[in-house]
Parts: sequence; structure tokens; C-alpha cells
Amino acid sequence: MCPSHPEALSLVTSLIKQVVEFHPDIQYLHIGADEVWHMGLCPACSRRIETSRYGRPQLFLEHVVAVAQYVREAFPSVRVIMWDDMLRAVDTSVLVEFNLGHYVEPMVWHYTPAECFQLTPELWDKYSSVFDSVWVATAFKGATGSCQLLPVIQHHLSNHEHWLRVLSREVSKFQNFRGVALTGWSRYDHYATLCELLPVAIPSLALCLKVWLAGAYSGDLHISVAKDLGYMDTPLLLNPYPRPQPVPQQLSFPGWKVRVGVEWFANLRLKYRNIVESDQVETWFNSWQIQNGFTNPMQIESLIPAFTDLLFELASLEGYMRVHLEDVLQTPAMDEWLGTLVEPLRTRLRQLKKDAEAQMLLGARARGYDSHI
Repeated sequence: MCPSHPEALSLVTSLIKQVVEFHPDIQYLHIGADEVWHMGLCPACSRRIETSRYGRPQLFLEHVVAVAQYVREAFPSVRVIMWDDMLRAVDTSVLVEFNLGHYVEPMVWHYTPAECFQLTPELWDKYSSVFDSVWVATAFKGATGSCQLLPVIQHHLSNHEHWLRVLSREVSKFQNFRGVALTGWSRYDHYATLCELLPVAIPSLALCLKVWLAGAYSGDLHISVAKDLGYMDTPLLLNPYPRPQPVPQQLSFPGWKVRVGVEWFANLRLKYRNIVESDQVETWFNSWQIQNGFTNPMQIESLIPAFTDLLFELASLEGYMRVHLEDVLQTPAMDEWLGTLVEPLRTRLRQLKKDAEAQMLLGARARGYDSHI
């Protein structure tokens, strides 16, 4: 959306009006405003940047203030929250001049583990001089890979523990610490594929919440949460990789059967790769050999049952996932998950099996000759 377009603000305000009317009792409204990477590219915005005192930050702040001002005037009891990242590089004096602290409360996000955490003490000094109130945001899923299947709980626990250490040093600089948002990503953006599904991440969410409330992670805390979630015969792993890992048979949280199915798939995908990307296939059944009919039946003979077994297990997995994904996802999302992860494996295996059976009919041939030996 172009902030210089004459209809931009009316579009945003109409959306906000719909949201607030649908949620009449809300106290807070988050307007987003993070990661604005394509700002100031059109002629109208470029002119505003060139002729304004503060350039690109001014273009951003004028739009944010206009949106927040609308919310304050139209819904006086609603406080406006916005992401902070676009403010990190803006000079304190500019934020003060725009009186941003009067209009919004920043939500400071950071999703990395302790060793990669990069919010400086100076940033908190700056924000506390502009804003009376502050929020923070962690992540209990997402943030470890755009096509991640299973949350790396160890990463998320480290993120929460370090946030607690940061807040113990910095939060007293503000009049109000509003709270924390534990974010859980299902995609990295609107066009990205699905990453960790919510039911798969319930154990990560439970552990992160417990750590936040307790102030730190401990073995006893882990055991308690694992027991509550039904992990009796298999462990609740902080890192589900490398695969394969034992797959639980019975758990006790909403959507646990989806978690079981995704763990099953993670193991199965490794089994698939160990066969399809094996030295045996690369050495005796590669695409050139198939194309030229120059294959060794002794090697291919053992591959056909492996392909068949994988196809059978893949069909069983798909049937299981269709039943249980239906409980937690709408049909398009279910079809997307299966079409992205299961269907490509099945297509490849069917083709490999078909090619292997065709090559077996050819038998062994000497290089450069068409006749059988």
C-alpha cells in the first residue's frame, strides 16, 4: 500500500473500523507496521522523501501517526500497539518531534536465542525517553526455518530466558511494562509455505509459558510439563532433530494426533532421502542411465521393493493426516500441507518405480549395443 495514495488512509481506517466493531470490548489494537521494505519507491513518495526534513523516516512516521490518530479519535478507549523495528534506526529527537509516544505503544520483537540476541541497552534508553509503556514479543514457533516441520524448542526456550534477563535490566526504565506476546508463526509471509502447525507446537508453547512464569528453565519444569502433555513412554525432546526419533503413540493435548503424524512424516522423509538420494541410486540408477537404458538389474532389483514400501507407508501417512488435519485446518490449508510435503515424494517414487520396472525388462546390456547379452 502506498502511503501517498489519496485513498490509502481511508482504506486502512475502514479496515480498522471493521475489526473494532467485530471486537467491541478490545483495549488494544495492533496496527503492525513492521518490515516495511518497499517504502518510497513511487514518484509521489520519492518526492515527499526528497522534500521532507527527515526523508524516509518522515514518510513512515506521518502515515503511522495518521493511522494512530484515527484510532484515538474514533475509539478513545483503545490503545494502539505497533512493532518497533522500523523505529530502531530513527533518531530519538525525530520520534519526540512526531510525539509518537502520545499515539502508540511499541512492541519490541526479537526471536533469536541468547547467543544471537542483539538489542542494545542504548535502544532501551531511547525508547524509554519516548514511550511511557512498552511490550515485548517472543516466539514459540517459527523463527528457525521457513519450512520447518517441528519446533526446535531449545531455540525458543533460550529466546524466552534471555528476554527475561533483558527485562530484568531494562524494564524499570518505563512507567509501564504491558506484557509479552508469544508469537507463533504459521508462515514467514503471505506467499510462503506453511511452517510449524499450531498443534505440533503446543509442547513448545507450554514449556515457553512455564519458563516465563517460573523465570528460568529447569529439568523439573521440563518433566512436569512433559507429564502434563502425556509424554510417558517417549521423551519430549528440546531438539527434534536429527531424525529419526521415537514417535509418541498417545499424548494428552489438543491436536496431539497431528503432532504424531508430523513426527511420523519427518522420520519417513529421512527414510525416503536415504533411499532416493543414496549412493546406490546415484551410482546405478541415475537419470543418464535410465535415459540410455544402461542399468544393472542386480542393483535395481533391490530398489523396487524399497520404492514400493515407501509408497505404501506414504499412503498410510496421508490417510492418517487427512483424518486428523481436518480437525484443525480448513480444507485448502490441509490440501496445501499434503500437496507441498507428501505429493512430491509420491510423484518421485512412482516415477522411480516405473523406471525401475522398465529397466528390469530391458535386462543387462553392454555399452553401445542394443541387443541383450
